[in-house]
Amino acid sequence: MAVESLKVLRARVVLPIRQPRLPNAAVVVSGGRIQAVGQWKDLRPHCAGSPTDLGEVALLPGLVNAHCHLDYTDMAGQLAPSRSFTDWIKRITELKGAWNRDDFARSWWHGAQMRSEPAPPSLAMSSPRLTSSRRCGRRLPCASRRSLN
Repeated sequence: MAVESLKVLRARVVLPIRQPRLPNAAVVVSGGRIQAVGQWKDLRPHCAGSPTDLGEVALLPGLVNAHCHLDYTDMAGQLAPSRSFTDWIKRITELKGAWNRDDFARSWWHGAQMRSEPAPPSLAMSSPRLTSSRRCGRRLPCASRRSLN
């Protein structure tokens, strides 16, 4: 592990996904990927250089907001900026009222095609106007599910 490109982050507590919390722990990162997670006493002999000590913090994996409205994809740019959330709700409700099931299906399809690779951890569709992928007349892609350790 003693490579110059390593970055070592120390924290009071590290909260891994699949094991109990680790007090006085570190995360070793190289090339943007986690290489090791463990207690500092175990990782220290393998890490050259000085770690970045984050102090009295809990270090945990990033959380992903998987909430999205793919059926609104084609609405992008159709609404001027609003002064308030309630104004935006009124305008998007008016716009949605002018769309039919095919408009929502096409918009969902475009949103699904725009998803970046690799696929996000999860992608789900929930819409009162388009509740089944079969309604738009073609099979829609499913995003792969990934878990990061």
